[in-house]
Amino acid sequence: ERLEQFGTNIGLAFQIIDDVLDDEEGTGKSQGKDLDLGKLTYLRVMSRDEALQHAKILTDLALQQLETFGAKALQLRDIGLSLLDRKN
Repeated sequence: ERLEQFGTNIGLAFQIIDDVLDDEEGTGKSQGKDLDLGKLTYLRVMSRDEALQHAKILTDLALQQLETFGAKALQLRDIGLSLLDRKN
């Protein structure tokens, strides 16, 4: 259950960051492509700053789920932390 919660929260955080980076240099997609396709993105319902804050909260929640695994979860923890610095 803890790994499932980690996956859910980190997946949502990834999607938020993807929405924020929805530009040609960031993700390889044309800027605003998701909006042009009518996709509901986080940036349609909250500001960029709010979205980034929400991604941080979700990442923190995800990382909390790994605490009981100790050193066994270091790689997953590193993946989670790298999301917030993602550039593409």
